[in-house]
Amino acid sequence: QNLVMESMLASGVALGGKLGLFEALAAVGSPEKPATPREVADKAGCKERLVFYRCFLSNEKKLMTFLDT
Repeated sequence: QNLVMESMLASGVALGGKLGLFEALAAVGSPEKPATPREVADKAGCKERLVFYRCFLSNEKKLMTFLDT
């Protein structure tokens, strides 16, 4: 079960890289002003829903902090 979850996480990270989500996050967010999923989606040219769930999964695995405001 752990192996399956880790494989899904690795696939998600790879997908995020291909979609440019990490570059978009770096461009629109900072520690002082965290980016919203909408800002990242707009910058990357993706749907907000995809970015929201991508951020949620990353938050669950402690790869990034997700603030629900």
